[in-house]
Amino acid sequence: MIQFFSPFEKVTALTFDLDDTLYDNEPIIKKAEDYIIQYINERYFNNTNFMNSKISDLYRSKMKQVIPELENDVSLLRYFMYAEILKDNGYERIVACKEAEHLIHEFIKVRSQIIVPNYVPQVLKELSKKYILISLSNGNVSLKNTILDGCFDIDIRPNINIPNKPDPQIFQQVKDRLRLKGSQICHIGDNETTDVLGAYNSGFRTIWQTQWHGLFKDLKVVPNIMISNLNELLNIL
Repeated sequence: MIQFFSPFEKVTALTFDLDDTLYDNEPIIKKAEDYIIQYINERYFNNTNFMNSKISDLYRSKMKQVIPELENDVSLLRYFMYAEILKDNGYERIVACKEAEHLIHEFIKVRSQIIVPNYVPQVLKELSKKYILISLSNGNVSLKNTILDGCFDIDIRPNINIPNKPDPQIFQQVKDRLRLKGSQICHIGDNETTDVLGAYNSGFRTIWQTQWHGLFKDLKVVPNIMISNLNELLNIL
């Protein structure tokens, strides 16, 4: 279903959110969370049930309070979480930090086993004939070894110095890299705040993709267009 809310002028570049825009992210995140909890218990806590989602959430909140900037870098946040958990349970600092780095790789390995509909890379391939394509995600999925590998000209992610969406700084990164105005760029994403509001506030054109995330009532600004399937982009752009 395509719904136009305002006129859509020609653009030069397209930025894409990844999670819940190009694929359903919820199942793979759950799988990765379950995997890493089991892995930590087996490797560090003698197959006990010490590590669980409550412990993970507790340390996540703790690290955000200690270093608020970690909110912008989900991988670095996990690194500090895992290191702190191990240090608090008898591991020396050097060992804990080394193992935390290993755990990040394990998490991302599973977290990146995304199931992308076969038509998605085909849509991106067609769009790449007319537009510069940029992946613009707050998440830490690795596109390497997925069917999305090579689909984008540029991959921009937040980090400890660049706040995540909807902060205007990350959208400014796109404008600076491409040397384009916001009005020359269209952002496609599922989230009403991080994607639609963030892009709108930075002067981007906006397309709201609702297939995976669904319709919610906290839409703060109206996008230019709403779609319910990525294939519909070929009828618009």
